[in-house]
Amino acid sequence: MGLKRGTQPAPPALLRMMQSERHDRTIVFATEESDELRLLEWFGANADCNGDGYRHIILREDPRLIEAWEEFLHGTQFKLGLLSARAEDRLEAEVQVKQFMIQHARFMGITTEDVDVLLELLGTSDDDSSEFDDYEG
Repeated sequence: MGLKRGTQPAPPALLRMMQSERHDRTIVFATEESDELRLLEWFGANADCNGDGYRHIILREDPRLIEAWEEFLHGTQFKLGLLSARAEDRLEAEVQVKQFMIQHARFMGITTEDVDVLLELLGTSDDDSSEFDDYEG
């Protein structure tokens, strides 16, 4: 697992909210020797969202806040017609979700440390992040 991870654990209450009837997501944890863990390792990912309507979320056993939010938001992108199965759409969706999370970090409970992780995952250095200067943590 070579990808950078966030520092904050995903609160159980957030995961319950995501799985509520209103939001209609399924969360599966990638446990040791599971097919889900093999999938994440094959993708080189910490989490994944797939299935009908991108409603099936796979998280590692120790999920991070930014991982849970990101996969949840991919399902929202699909509902809004912003995401399809095309590879180009998926790549653009990855960037858009991370940018959204950075811009709304305080509302989403994301710390400045995890904003830095998102910037790193976007390939944006601190010098290049002027569009996110208004974030105050």
